[in-house]
Amino acid sequence: MLVLKPLRDALADGDRVHAVVAGSGVNSDGRTIGLAFPGREGQAELLRSVYTGCGIAPGDVAYVEAHGTGTPVGDPVECEALAEAFAGRDRPLPIGGVKSQLGHAEAAAGIAGLAKAVLVLRHRRIPATLHAENLNEAVDFKSLNLEPVTMERPLRASGRAVVGVNSFGFGGSNAHVVLTPGPETGPETGPERESERAEPPSTGRVPLVVSARTAEAAARAAADWAGLLEEPRPHPLYDVAYTSTRRRGLREHRVAVLAADADEAAAGLRAAADGQPLPGTAVAETVADGRIGFAFCGNGAPWHGMGAALVRGEPAFREEVAALDEVLRPLLGWSVLEELAAPGGRGRSPVRSSPSPCCSRCRPGWRPPSPTGVSGRTR
Repeated sequence: MLVLKPLRDALADGDRVHAVVAGSGVNSDGRTIGLAFPGREGQAELLRSVYTGCGIAPGDVAYVEAHGTGTPVGDPVECEALAEAFAGRDRPLPIGGVKSQLGHAEAAAGIAGLAKAVLVLRHRRIPATLHAENLNEAVDFKSLNLEPVTMERPLRASGRAVVGVNSFGFGGSNAHVVLTPGPETGPETGPERESERAEPPSTGRVPLVVSARTAEAAARAAADWAGLLEEPRPHPLYDVAYTSTRRRGLREHRVAVLAADADEAAAGLRAAADGQPLPGTAVAETVADGRIGFAFCGNGAPWHGMGAALVRGEPAFREEVAALDEVLRPLLGWSVLEELAAPGGRGRSPVRSSPSPCCSRCRPGWRPPSPTGVSGRTR
């Protein structure tokens, strides 16, 4: 499944962007000599229009995923249209077709080519077009400055990689889509990827949630997620946990695991799937109308580092701590903000005095959950 979304919204929502649609277009050949006969002029006109519209020069295109019908009429016409639209390139244009792997998917042929093009950008490699050892003799690829990709090769691009997807169908309909890399396109693993990864906001334990519509399905899902985390090169736990809690729909029956690493999470999920949940794991069914209660402890429970993650990860809270720090520093002789951020105890406990006024001042711009009831220690 492919999900289309405005780039600004995808980035704001934290989505992984596999590719960006730089341009697209459709047209029709008009009347042709037959229902299934494509038209070179219409295809070439569409290609020129799409690439001109998105400001991409013919020489910047690194690969075109062709419609590639494999027919005596379709392939020569498409190749001639590509050659006409991409004339003036200083090197041959690599072309290929996914039909050599999947066959002709009829109405789904275009989406198969689009999916392949996304993967080409993602992995920066072009798969081989199969069964192309003997090229179509009706197409002079050399004079057309086209190069069928008959062996896997890297995607070569001098700057931004650009991949085109071409398609046409019955009745003279033509379509073309231009793709460029998403902001995070690249290998999923390896030192390059790891060096670009942002550090998670917390180095402690994170929650991972699995849900399903029945208890049996939730147990199977927990076992499946455990298997994912037990792979030789598992995905980072923080990413898996974030996806499980923020990017997936939550069903009635749930398994929640609090873990510091992938092994601990897998063990907790595996035990829950077997009906023997470990400490730090909860298996429960949600209620129809849940309510939230806040329970506050007294002054004996604060610990050093309490509130530090909130200062680091919540800008509104940090701003209020900084504002109060300006007032309190001359009176206390030390900095509340520095104490909250200090790595190691200094014998002071600023958490007793700072969170309450900070939270009350943050309330207009910072919206925590609203409790149904509150309980706590009174003086």
